[in-house]
Amino acid sequence: QGREIWRHPLGTRDGEVLANGNVLVAITRQGGEGARYPGGGAIEVTRDGKVVWEYLGTQSEVNTAQRLANGNTVVTEAGPKPRLLEIDPAGKVVVEFPIQCQLQNHHMQSRMTRKLQNGDYLVPQLFDFVVREYDATGKVVHEIGTRRFGEAESWPFTAIRLGDGHTL
Repeated sequence: QGREIWRHPLGTRDGEVLANGNVLVAITRQGGEGARYPGGGAIEVTRDGKVVWEYLGTQSEVNTAQRLANGNTVVTEAGPKPRLLEIDPAGKVVVEFPIQCQLQNHHMQSRMTRKLQNGDYLVPQLFDFVVREYDATGKVVHEIGTRRFGEAESWPFTAIRLGDGHTL
């Protein structure tokens, strides 16, 4: 009906409404003295604004927030050492590996990573003009170059694995 029903005051890059009605979002880096998210972050927040789960980014940005069926959360960090993390509900990192990408422009390293049903991770890498599929050890098992689809600057922002195995 075109009505705004909820808003979070901080900028975000990725997120989803969870089955419990809470919202999971990747928080944009917040600058200034006393800022809570100088390296970005990921939070699960109730509709009344209470943060019930939080990850504080350690580099330049957090660009992914995906909650998995087992309760773990996938995040990606952009920065001098770009990486993918899978974090359990207690905050323990259960998967961590470096993302193989350009290092000159942290903001354009990755977006909206998704864990696939086969356990791999699909990572859009903007300035590398590629979507890479990594296994849980960080090995690249497949990649799709995006320059071949037209313009030289076809930045992949998101990639979705369809049920038939194709990637959109």
